[in-house]
Amino acid sequence: MFLVSSVLAHQGGWDEFVLFVIPAVAAILLVRWAERRARQRRTDEDGEDGETGVSMTPPETRRPGE
Repeated sequence: MFLVSSVLAHQGGWDEFVLFVIPAVAAILLVRWAERRARQRRTDEDGEDGETGVSMTPPETRRPGE
């Protein structure tokens, strides 16, 4: 325990930098991973071509067969 406290005892500021950067980078990576996973799920649900199967055109303006 003494070694850890002596290493992290204000060694010119690098220790505070590391103690901030590691959690910040971890949070950024987790958010990016979650966004990529959500985007992939939306793509999988929509289908291969991104079509949802729901027409955005109002029914009265659709042509027959749409």
